[in-house]
Amino acid sequence: MSKPKRERSLAENEAKAVARMLRVSPQKLNLVAQLIRGRKASAALADLQFSRKRIAVDVKKCLESAILPRAAVAVRAVSINRSRT
Repeated sequence: MSKPKRERSLAENEAKAVARMLRVSPQKLNLVAQLIRGRKASAALADLQFSRKRIAVDVKKCLESAILPRAAVAVRAVSINRSRT
């Protein structure tokens, strides 16, 4: 009685996280989002770390939560490959 499975809407090199209940105007949030949109995750994290906008802290936390599972899988794959050789 479960739902049928959907195809994954994101590519393998993409991640998605949603931050809810942020107490900031959409215009201010969009300024920070435009700053990091389309950049690599490491460059985006560096930009957010040195941003003077208050909302950058929350955006950085959300970005880290999106990329953390991917990084853990990559580290696990590397350690498995090393143990086999």
